[in-house]
Amino acid sequence: MGRSMRPGKAWTLLLLCGSAFLGGMAAADSTRHALAPGVFAEQLVLQRHGSRSVRLQFTVANDSERPVSLRTLGILSAELDMRDVSLIDFEAGVRYGVIADGDGDYLGSHGPDEIAPGTRQSYWAQFAAPPQATRRLTISFRNAMPIDGVLLQPE
Repeated sequence: MGRSMRPGKAWTLLLLCGSAFLGGMAAADSTRHALAPGVFAEQLVLQRHGSRSVRLQFTVANDSERPVSLRTLGILSAELDMRDVSLIDFEAGVRYGVIADGDGDYLGSHGPDEIAPGTRQSYWAQFAAPPQATRRLTISFRNAMPIDGVLLQPE
């Protein structure tokens, strides 16, 4: 007969394997946030990356019957990048914009602008990190309702 593992060891092994499999992925916010009639931001993840930056990841779901332009919602700029998205810390009175690299290119998704009815598209953007004590931020899109109180997850 084979040796059996004590429950403590089995759970430890399961947790280690699960963590390795997930690659340290942060849990996504399961709430759907209305951006426009029939258009939602979902699967929000706001996570620290090192001590100097924060990454926002989200999916836009178009459950309406018409195509939606992310430029119209203020998620993408006229240049089809994420420069018009910002994070706001109302307690500190600070707004964080998308980081640009040395060439002036914004670190984040570039297009597509239009999302067809019944489809979803994922986007991301990188921001300067707020102080370590900051736990929640507001995501601000130029022409859509802001999303308040998004949990800032550790690295």
